[in-house]
Amino acid sequence: MKKLLAIALLSSSLYASAQVSDADEPITPEFRRFRFGLHFSPNISWIKPDTKYYEKGKNGLSFSYGINTEFSLAKNYAIATGLSIVGTKASVSYPGIYIQQVNDTVTLDLPSTVDATYRVKYINVPVALKMKTNEIGYMTYYGLFGFDLGAKYQAKGDLTYKKTGLTSDPTLNDEDISEKIGFFRAALIIGGGVEYNLAGNTNLVIGFTFSNGFTNYYSKNQKTYKTDTKGNVVIDASTNKPIEESKAKAINNYIALNLGIFF
Repeated sequence: MKKLLAIALLSSSLYASAQVSDADEPITPEFRRFRFGLHFSPNISWIKPDTKYYEKGKNGLSFSYGINTEFSLAKNYAIATGLSIVGTKASVSYPGIYIQQVNDTVTLDLPSTVDATYRVKYINVPVALKMKTNEIGYMTYYGLFGFDLGAKYQAKGDLTYKKTGLTSDPTLNDEDISEKIGFFRAALIIGGGVEYNLAGNTNLVIGFTFSNGFTNYYSKNQKTYKTDTKGNVVIDASTNKPIEESKAKAINNYIALNLGIFF
């Protein structure tokens, strides 16, 4: 009986010592095969035209938001993906046509220079390889490289027609331009940043991502027209209509500040 009591007391003492020892050890993030988080990302976007007489306009400020997920391949490597709503805003100037309504049945095509500001939103899925350092203090540094894959779900534009010959410059605000913007957006992405460990597996994330588009920003409905040597649209004398040539080409890029949290 005395031996059993001694063993019980010794076991209790060892268990209590172990608990104290564990309490003194710092809490560090454990390796996990899957991580989930949220992000909000302001971005600066621009259009890079690849069409004669199309000129880049002002950069625009927009934002994205959504969920982040990571599937770990090893301690320092993971596949980063997720689902986001990505907004872009940018301007471009190009030779175009203003259609003036003369009466109920007659319209007049007026050559003009169009100053356009586009606001396009995509449902976006990134797929990237994420490389991370070991935790240094409370910090983990990372870099990533991969692809953005987006599908357009909304496109609005503000269009100002200049050099029309009219007494003022007609402006169309918040126009639906969905048919003129390409449905898919694919881009190469490269980025990096830092994660700060708050407690356990909860990390704050701050980083940057550059998304370099390589699919055509425009759809086949954004036509180009025959122009003179000064870039003015030429009107066919026999039809009083512009002469269509081909579709416009451009790419859309943006750089984003990523603010997020992993749980």
